[in-house]
Amino acid sequence: SINHGGTDPIVSDLDLRLGQHPANLLTNPDFDVNTTGWTVLSGSWGVNATNYLVGGGSLECSVAGSNREIYQQQTIPAGHELGTAHLQFARRNYASDALKVVLEARTSGGAVVVSAETGDTLANDGTYHIENLYLDLDDPTIASLRVRVISVTNGIGTNSMVVDAMRLHVH
Repeated sequence: SINHGGTDPIVSDLDLRLGQHPANLLTNPDFDVNTTGWTVLSGSWGVNATNYLVGGGSLECSVAGSNREIYQQQTIPAGHELGTAHLQFARRNYASDALKVVLEARTSGGAVVVSAETGDTLANDGTYHIENLYLDLDDPTIASLRVRVISVTNGIGTNSMVVDAMRLHVH
């Protein structure tokens, strides 16, 4: 169910997909198990168990500082190497902070072939904004996808900008 800041559920999970869509490629996409499955590159990341959209928490950078990063990388499923990658997620801003989400397609050696990203800022309206990033996987050297979450201002901290409900599919 969808939760809006700890209140009663508003909508039960709705998802309509047409065509061939494998399961969500991300491990722990709703941050129910702290940051399990995610790799902290820099900074201190944690789960906000009060302000979340789905599951039991949302991801936030828990200390102030710029250019803090956490990521998850997944191999593209067999049969989808030349498809389209779709990342859907929710961001919410509490304190005029800046946090961006980046989707990258990488070679087996780690080089970025193509990427898409959100802007740094989001309206400080206390509302979850559902966002989407897409990548055409038309280069045969692409082997994996990396989802990066980066804090880009010094204001990140408890109850600032959070991200939740991350869904990564290739079709």
